[in-house]
Amino acid sequence: MATPKKIFFSYSNQEEDLQLYTKINRHFAGYSRIGLVGIIDRAELFRTTSDREQALEEIRKADLAVPLLSIDYVTDEECLQQLEKAASSQVKIVPVLLRDFDWEAHQNITRYKSQMLPDDLSPVEKHITEDQNDDTVFKEIAQSVKAIILPEIGSMEFQKPAGTFYYILAALVIIIGIIASVIVYRETEDLGSTEQILFASLCFLMFGCIALIALKNILFPNKASLKR
Repeated sequence: MATPKKIFFSYSNQEEDLQLYTKINRHFAGYSRIGLVGIIDRAELFRTTSDREQALEEIRKADLAVPLLSIDYVTDEECLQQLEKAASSQVKIVPVLLRDFDWEAHQNITRYKSQMLPDDLSPVEKHITEDQNDDTVFKEIAQSVKAIILPEIGSMEFQKPAGTFYYILAALVIIIGIIASVIVYRETEDLGSTEQILFASLCFLMFGCIALIALKNILFPNKASLKR
């Protein structure tokens, strides 16, 4: 399996920024869960190391840095250090404008204007106010980031196993089930006709369930593959 792409999220400790980051992060959870991306953030850095220099070194290893911009971000010395480390390490940077402020007054921000999200350069908080649905803007941001770091995501499809073997196996099970049901019906002749039919039906149903289990991998594929 390919090594997960590492995305570094940088954000301030201001409560509103933390809440917005939590919502953005949720949209990456599925890809993180199946090993396509790995998330590095304040919580992860704190978990792995309390050494600031070592934390900055972790940022250098990222494939993509996503600074979540707000007035609290540009007044947070630690955030600015993280942004500078990503820039000096030539990590690709895609800023997300969380809350409105005069970001154009900051040269270390304006140089990433062409990569900034949302695409209309309006802050996330404004989109939430207008749409009354924060999932919409967070989904679009997540899709944009994924398209940059994992362009092959768009061609993901479920990998279907070769079905011939399973179809043959299921057919054999059904045939055996029919034969077994007939035998059960004949062997229960001393019972009433209702009981005969009931036992024969239960026998066939059991074999039918086994056949469905054999076909499960075809009917419900659960392995994803990426077209290259």
